Parts: sequence; structure tokens; C-alpha cells
Amino acid sequence: GSALPSTACGELFAPEISSIHRAEENSTWKVPPAHEWYAGNRPGLSLQTEGTRSAQTALARLRSGHIKS
Repeated sequence: GSALPSTACGELFAPEISSIHRAEENSTWKVPPAHEWYAGNRPGLSLQTEGTRSAQTALARLRSGHIKS
């Protein structure tokens, strides 16, 4: 079956078409991606859970480039 609404003459107007596309785009972003990196399965993740809060902060700043040399 088609998800497109049918009209008497079978034509869709521009606002209807854009509304359908917008609804499809919105529904795609509500489903989280199934990528391995999205679930947090990456090498650097283990560094975030180890050590003290200050060590975690230092590592985060180092990774992001916020520490000036």
C-alpha cells in the first residue's frame, strides 16, 4: 500500500508533498542509529569511566583541545 493520500484526481499539491517529506524525515530521526560507535563501543570510552573526577576532566580537556600548552 501507498502511504500517500489519494485525491479525487490523483494529484498532490506542493504543501501536501512537503508535509509528507517532513513527516518521513522526522520519523527517521526518532529512531537512534544502530552504528557500533553510537552505543559507545569505541576505544576511548574506557578512559572516561576510570579514575577520579579531576582525572576525567583533564582527559576530556586534553581530547577536546581545551588545554593550552
